[in-house]
Amino acid sequence: KEKLTSAMASALAYLADVNDYPSNKMLLDMIPEQDRNSLSAKWLINKVEVLSHQIIGAECPGFTFIDNNGKSIGLKDFRGKIVVLDFCASWCGPCRREIPNIKKVYAEFKDKGLEVVGVSIDHSDEAWKKALEEEKLDYLQLSDPKSVTAKLYNYNGIPFIILISPEGIILNKEIGR
Repeated sequence: KEKLTSAMASALAYLADVNDYPSNKMLLDMIPEQDRNSLSAKWLINKVEVLSHQIIGAECPGFTFIDNNGKSIGLKDFRGKIVVLDFCASWCGPCRREIPNIKKVYAEFKDKGLEVVGVSIDHSDEAWKKALEEEKLDYLQLSDPKSVTAKLYNYNGIPFIILISPEGIILNKEIGR
């Protein structure tokens, strides 16, 4: 630790491309405040800031997308309810295999305040809507064709499922992995 310079700590974070909050925060903490003006230190500061909103216990990042009926719906619309976010796609076999489990949980808890929100990263509107029809999904489905949520929630594989409190706090993530 004593031999690691500020530039080395931020370069290590960049080169390692580790996307978890504790590792990046540890490296940032090695850089004294007076040495945080370099481009690499600023990059690490930004990365830690972004990751701090993706950890369990953090307020979950908001978004607004279009549902399969063309209505604009935001995550904040569900405050007061427990939310299961299911990031998925029509072409994803594991996502499609997870649907019966999600349907079962939704059927059991929807009357107790649980909302399930499927967020599809399909680029094709037709493929997304075809999968909705085939799977006969009875919970809300939103379209994220530009995969904006991948960066917001720091996922690089699907299905990626997150549990959110009524206050909008991430309770658990990567459920089922």
